[in-house]
Amino acid sequence: MIDHYLSIWEIAHRWHDINPDKTDPCDLPLNVQDSIRFICRGVLDDGITLCHVIASELPEDSRRSGFRSEIRNYYVNEFPVELANCLSRKYDKSALDTYYIGCDGLLQYCMEQQCDYPSFWWPLIQENSRTANEDPNDLAPAQIQLQSQSLRPSQIDKLVCQAVAKTLWDVYPTMTITAMSEHTAILEYGGGKLYTGKNTLRNWLSEVAPDSVRKPGRPKSKKLNTNAV
Repeated sequence: MIDHYLSIWEIAHRWHDINPDKTDPCDLPLNVQDSIRFICRGVLDDGITLCHVIASELPEDSRRSGFRSEIRNYYVNEFPVELANCLSRKYDKSALDTYYIGCDGLLQYCMEQQCDYPSFWWPLIQENSRTANEDPNDLAPAQIQLQSQSLRPSQIDKLVCQAVAKTLWDVYPTMTITAMSEHTAILEYGGGKLYTGKNTLRNWLSEVAPDSVRKPGRPKSKKLNTNAV
């Protein structure tokens, strides 16, 4: 089972199908280093929420005694020095195993940066899209509700494409429908590349496009000044 939250160390390795337990922090593969720095930069820029694991005591009425682990957002006034060091290519495995990132936050940040999302986590995003309980038009891609279990694959892809597009339009409000239909997130994450019809993607995206994009204003024509001498 794929977890919703994983450590930065594990994400950076699994992103490239590399075993996180078999690398040397002093000699990491370059692609793993790039992913670690990408995530740390996202945290530093407030584009990704940093989390950590805490132990909390089980309630008194619980059938078991002891503690349980919980994922909590990490609120600090200063950026953790261990993560700041990663930007200078100094990697502390124990620290990177301590800080966690959620799949939803990383997906949104990847879309904002227009880069590929780690494929190992994509099945979880798709699973979430089938189990959320809210209106699909108001949700991020990982929270899309599929109100009927009998939806056809094309209907599912339509909802995913529309949710991805809404997220991107929040970041790039002037992006045209044509540009949106050619965006990597729509083609890859939303499955848009499977639909080659001339207007299929355009029609889907038009339904959720901002009014300013669907009905762009026309520039006013300049009137000739007939009173000019």
